[in-house]
Amino acid sequence: TNIVANRIVTETNKFTLRQAKAINPQVIQQFTNAWKDIFGTTDTFGTTDSTQIFRMCREPESERSLVKRRDAYRRIESQISGYSFAAPIRDAIDLFESWLNERDQLNFFQAVIAKQQEAHELIDKCKELVQFTHDQLDTFKQILNFVNDNSYNFPFLSTEYLDKVEAIQKIQTDTWPVSSLRGYIRLQKELSYALDGVRESLRQQIRTAYNEIFSYLENVAKEQNVPVSVLSNRENVILSKTTPTNILVLKGNTSTDAFYQAEIEKILDYANRHQPVPSQPEKGKEEPGKEQPTPPTRKRIRQASLQTKTQLPLSNEEDIDRYLAGLKNQLLKLLVDHDSVMIIK
Repeated sequence: TNIVANRIVTETNKFTLRQAKAINPQVIQQFTNAWKDIFGTTDTFGTTDSTQIFRMCREPESERSLVKRRDAYRRIESQISGYSFAAPIRDAIDLFESWLNERDQLNFFQAVIAKQQEAHELIDKCKELVQFTHDQLDTFKQILNFVNDNSYNFPFLSTEYLDKVEAIQKIQTDTWPVSSLRGYIRLQKELSYALDGVRESLRQQIRTAYNEIFSYLENVAKEQNVPVSVLSNRENVILSKTTPTNILVLKGNTSTDAFYQAEIEKILDYANRHQPVPSQPEKGKEEPGKEQPTPPTRKRIRQASLQTKTQLPLSNEEDIDRYLAGLKNQLLKLLVDHDSVMIIK
């Protein structure tokens, strides 16, 4: 302050002093009424001095400062900037900036008066948004994540849920979820219950299918004198297949074809590597004149898939006989140079 005063005294030729323009008391009254209408009846200045009021509206230290209001809204805007309903907060920030750009007292007061009704409606919306951000934003985000995470699951619901799915998906672009959040909460509960029902149905199908295939594989292993420990762990496999929440993945896990093929290969590989070899008499102890047995060769088991699709529908007994003859020919060809064949698919 002293430095400024000294410069004014020593450099008077660089400064032009003008008498301050008196603001009409009626303008001050209109401004204070507009301010209270915009921000609330408790927002009063306690003075009619235009200069003091002007400073209170602009200086950051003042409780009524537009700078403080703008900065508070900026903090809110940073939390909701990615959502469609952030527009009122941005509009309020822009409005405060436009008022702060008015350096002249009279122009500032008149700018606020001119925007009274528009600003009143805007600030009312912002107050609701601030409350919503403080109290309900986490719930909003949770529902939005539910909608995004289940975008591939919703198509598996029955048609009776189509309207509910379309309704809850509107949250992604809702410009005013303040009034519709309760409806979204209700829809989420209904759709969560329905999706869980679809998942549980598929999981039960998976358990049934894999228990059946494991029982079959264990019988195959015993027939081949293969310990069942060669097979994957039943409980672990079923758990891994039923754990996903993505319904498309669960639906894919109901098929046991790839698993069956991999486990059959384990059985056959073990059986081929552990075929018993009969003991041979020690060298020099062969019985004279007795033909020694020829050691048996390992059984050769071919793993194969059959072409089972038909080019035309089977319409009569002749078609069926022709189809079965084709399968037989495939099997006979597979047996060439092998002792047996295992159809794995």
